[in-house]
Amino acid sequence: MWSKGEDNEAVIEYDRSIVVPIKSTGSALVTVHHEGHAQAFVKRGGASAGRGGSAQGQKADVVLDMDATGDQYEFIINHGKNRFGSKEQPVKMRVVDTEDGDLDIESKGVAVGDRVADCVEAMVAAIEANPETMSSTKLRSMAKAGGFGTPTQTEAMAFLEREDPARVVCRKSVKYTNDDGNKCKGNLLRTPVQMANT
Repeated sequence: MWSKGEDNEAVIEYDRSIVVPIKSTGSALVTVHHEGHAQAFVKRGGASAGRGGSAQGQKADVVLDMDATGDQYEFIINHGKNRFGSKEQPVKMRVVDTEDGDLDIESKGVAVGDRVADCVEAMVAAIEANPETMSSTKLRSMAKAGGFGTPTQTEAMAFLEREDPARVVCRKSVKYTNDDGNKCKGNLLRTPVQMANT
């Protein structure tokens, strides 16, 4: 528990009197901190989400943000910063009762926002409806026509690439005829069932 303030000077003192001595023993230090108040024209996120001086975000090797989901038993862990180079995706966690009467936390998989989830479903439906001509470029074009912006499309595509089990697979370097009747060569996106039938 730290009670000496949240400005940069206090954070520097925290670093000098708490962080450095603990790390010098070879131990890891986990600091739990609450989020700051919302400010006009300031988007809080990642390493800047914590309340207090900016120095605290600079000192940490890894910053994890915990966000509520609306369900009182679930929360999302976002990797706001990782000095070690890992690019972790947001993970949804759930608090569950164990058989011995205790509580445990289990992973519910990669977390995506509602808008990205809608885009993912629209993309899968489009691939299923166009198994012979669906390229990633055409898929993005259809998503754009459906009202999904580029960042949402990118997140949806990344989600589909790492989904397990996969609902979409890529058949590389195939020749096909597009909707205009032109012969093309490129990568087609299909579902595993469609791929098995070709």
